[in-house]
Amino acid sequence: QRAAEIESLNKQLDIFKGKIQDLTRDLQDTETRASNDRRIRDGIESELSRERIVCQDLKLTSDRGQQELGRLEKENATLFAQINNLNITLSAITDEKIRFEKMLETANVKI
Repeated sequence: QRAAEIESLNKQLDIFKGKIQDLTRDLQDTETRASNDRRIRDGIESELSRERIVCQDLKLTSDRGQQELGRLEKENATLFAQINNLNITLSAITDEKIRFEKMLETANVKI
């Protein structure tokens, strides 16, 4: 009977060894998946970091563009004001020329 108990215990031991091997394989597979997941996560985080930098660069470029646009709008308004002033001056000169020509005509008629 002792031999039968030993044999039964050996079979149970073999079963436990098999289960331990299965669990060890499962653990190794889980560790491998976790390692792969970490690499993937690190890659994604790295890509996100690059995208953040690109977004920051785009924001800076946009801000500079907005500043330049504001400057150009002010310059444009100044140029339009100058053109308007020149048109007023040209109109006054034209009026003065017409008045002067009429004076010459009047002077020629008297002569």
